[in-house]
Amino acid sequence: MTTTAARLPDDVVEIAATIEARGAIYKVYVDGGGKFCTPVGDLVVVGDTLADLRRGVMTKSKSAKLELSVPVVDLVSGKLPVRGTIVGRHGGTQNVMVRWDGEKGAVQLGTGRDWGNTHHYVDGHITDEELAEYRQLDAVWKAAREARDAWLKKWSIRPTEIVRAAVARAEAPD
Repeated sequence: MTTTAARLPDDVVEIAATIEARGAIYKVYVDGGGKFCTPVGDLVVVGDTLADLRRGVMTKSKSAKLELSVPVVDLVSGKLPVRGTIVGRHGGTQNVMVRWDGEKGAVQLGTGRDWGNTHHYVDGHITDEELAEYRQLDAVWKAAREARDAWLKKWSIRPTEIVRAAVARAEAPD
């Protein structure tokens, strides 16, 4: 596998083949020397075989860095909202990468911090007043859930246990 400048050679012909790598589809070309090639970002990957080309595309697409700066807020029920910035995606797992305010480095979304909690990601341009409204709604929701759970605990039955007890009574000697 070799890489060249961003421009495909003049003598390439597109063939009816594509390579899928990291969720992207790459058109395959053959140059005048019979080598396979395809553009990846600002490079052209060249391989002697389609397998070589695919390996090269996987390598170069992994190193091709997607740079984003999208504000986001993570709302975890009962906790203070956390602001951050979506900065790209992980080169190996393709998970979304976020840099949380006040923390060093970027982390994969949904791993590590507060694992197991339900996260709700919202537009990072949300105002503090809108976040206060969310906290009020969250408190009402939590109180309603607790009241519902208490009601269910009081009134719920276990049909299997009722039938088992009835069968045991019916089979018991008088």
